[in-house]
Amino acid sequence: MAAFRAMPRWLITLLALAAFAMAAIALGNIVLKAYADGAFSNPRWGHDLTQWWQGGSLLIQRRDPYTTIVPSAAPVLLLLAPLAYAPWGAATLIWAATNLLLAVACVWCMGALAHIPPRSGQGLLLLGLFLALIATRQVIELGQISLLIAACTLGALLLERDRPWLAGVLLGIAISKYTMSLPVLLVALLAGRWKVVAGCVATQVLALLAVALIAWTSPLVIIGEYLGYSTMIMGQTQGYAIHLLSLGWGPLGPLALALATLALAALLGRWLLRPHAMAAIRASGLASLTLAGALTIWSMCAVYHGRQDMVLSFLFVPIALGRTNHGADGYRLPPRAANALAAFTWATALYWCMPGYVVLGMPAYRSLYALLNVAICLVWATLLFTIPINTQEAPFNHQDTKARRGNTLFKHQDTKAPRKK
Repeated sequence: MAAFRAMPRWLITLLALAAFAMAAIALGNIVLKAYADGAFSNPRWGHDLTQWWQGGSLLIQRRDPYTTIVPSAAPVLLLLAPLAYAPWGAATLIWAATNLLLAVACVWCMGALAHIPPRSGQGLLLLGLFLALIATRQVIELGQISLLIAACTLGALLLERDRPWLAGVLLGIAISKYTMSLPVLLVALLAGRWKVVAGCVATQVLALLAVALIAWTSPLVIIGEYLGYSTMIMGQTQGYAIHLLSLGWGPLGPLALALATLALAALLGRWLLRPHAMAAIRASGLASLTLAGALTIWSMCAVYHGRQDMVLSFLFVPIALGRTNHGADGYRLPPRAANALAAFTWATALYWCMPGYVVLGMPAYRSLYALLNVAICLVWATLLFTIPINTQEAPFNHQDTKARRGNTLFKHQDTKAPRKK
């Protein structure tokens, strides 16, 4: 199947309707099941939200919230603490609705980064696919924070050049779940985006001091408690974990991780040794975005992650489809390579959306999921070599959307041709 720019409008519409139908059925089933099994009080509905709701309850009482298990740093705790004012059932519904809005925000940011207008047919197809993701459904059902972290991370990527301080604040919130957002911070350091880094650090420090002040607890005590819980969480293994060491492969798990890490290090090392590579990271938004994407996918393979964290990895789909052969600010690939990348990307999106575990069984499904992540990581790293090294990419400007839609190098099929006079 071809990339977006080569797809007819009727096919985009058909795929979007199918994706929205799948998402509506799956999400509706989750909500109806949660209501039928005890009016939103069954063990699975909002299971992970319990940690922040209980921590928020303690904070409201001016007690140390980290005496219970709160698996995130202070900024996220402060954002979720107001949910504790609501009864448990109402809090879960509020957070589920918030997660739906965050899903829309994620797709909007992804579309902006991929130069895909959100109101176009391609943008609506991306939204349908994102809502149909098993990862998205899992976030909504369990009450996870992965969509919040993804939205803040994507917002930071989008704003890091135009509004670096605001990007830093968003990244400061996102780094509360560092396993998802740390690669973006590392790339910001590598690119010398010091305002973004300073905003990130300031957000974490100020939020920590605010929690300590409200709870009348030493910040050092809170840091120690948080690090203790983080260590415990990083060492756990669950049925929906997707990193290579959680699959029950025995000695093959560490071997697979070592080989994937060496392959990624070789690709990145070779690219970074090219002339002007560091300048490209500073000047080209696509270069820094691609590097952060490859490192993010690697973290999904290397450290503890549940399937819900894959909402951030979906960024690979719009970037690969939207910015291949997209003029000076896209990956430059020959036609066969571009078609192969498009086919791989569509197959990836399909696997992420469909319940393949029904056919394959959960062990085989999880193993293939992890191996697919390794492949995506290496593909994304390889795409670094296709970016023009001296590209001076301008920051994304929302006012340029109409101009981009008229660009012959990225011509959307749903853009009306000018009328002949």
